[in-house]
Amino acid sequence: MTTTPTTMSPSLIKIVWVSGSTGGAIHLSTAAALAAIGNIENVVIIHQAGAGSAGVVLVAQGKADIGAGGLLDALDLYKNFTDLRVVLPVAAFPAQLVTRADSDIKSWRDLNGRAISIGSPTFIANRMFKEVMKVLNIKPSVIKELGHEDSMNLLVSGVIDAYFFTGFPNPTVQEYAVKHRLKLVPPSPDELKIIREKLPYYAPFTIDASGGKVYYGIDIKFETIAEWAFHYATSKLPEDVVYKIVKGYWTNKKVAESLYFQHQWFKPSIVFNSAPIPLHAGVVKYYKEINVTVPPELIPPEYKP
Repeated sequence: MTTTPTTMSPSLIKIVWVSGSTGGAIHLSTAAALAAIGNIENVVIIHQAGAGSAGVVLVAQGKADIGAGGLLDALDLYKNFTDLRVVLPVAAFPAQLVTRADSDIKSWRDLNGRAISIGSPTFIANRMFKEVMKVLNIKPSVIKELGHEDSMNLLVSGVIDAYFFTGFPNPTVQEYAVKHRLKLVPPSPDELKIIREKLPYYAPFTIDASGGKVYYGIDIKFETIAEWAFHYATSKLPEDVVYKIVKGYWTNKKVAESLYFQHQWFKPSIVFNSAPIPLHAGVVKYYKEINVTVPPELIPPEYKP
């Protein structure tokens, strides 16, 4: 395992950067960000796939230099590991519920007494739906915790009635929508109001899947909730290295946008959503350079103007 960071020679630094599962939103978004960042002098970046929020956990364990993770998992870690630092946004994970097109499920509470999958235990959707079930008093007859492909196989074969997932768009759901008649079921206005009141750490999000432009055969636009995920490091990663990383990304963001469309939503202030986790000193340095006002509580103690 590596230490943070790993020195390969007196002037060369190796950075282990852990994203998400291969083909998933975090992995694809990270690859797009790295394409925008490009080559950094005297720095070698090794991109490794992870699972769920494994990246940020490995950062806290000193086994990765930069790692991705959902905000809630990072906040859990930060309670006991206050050296965690935010580097870049990586993805938004809006809640979506997919059923067969002929299903009579019209709202999330209609999942009462139904068989559903809520994604693998490592997925952001898994934790999110368990919390949603609690506040909406939803009691499915069967809850499976399976990955995207297994869940969709069970859905189209009629074994389960619905699949709750995040990631927009979800490549597996896109694939199945081409072959099978599916629909997305939004939360009702009342359900959404309760969720936002009782689970305020989830951000409001608009799903625009109108015209079948996201999922074939599905034409809908609705309001839902989302969890943001970020890339994290520790203060041990040199300020000048992180400065070059974030500068490379924000300067060449259009490259990332062309490879993974979620990057169109990103702007520097999005990382402020990770409060109370501070930004990395290298991020603060770059933001000040481009005149972005950083909330004082997000400036780490090691940052020196």
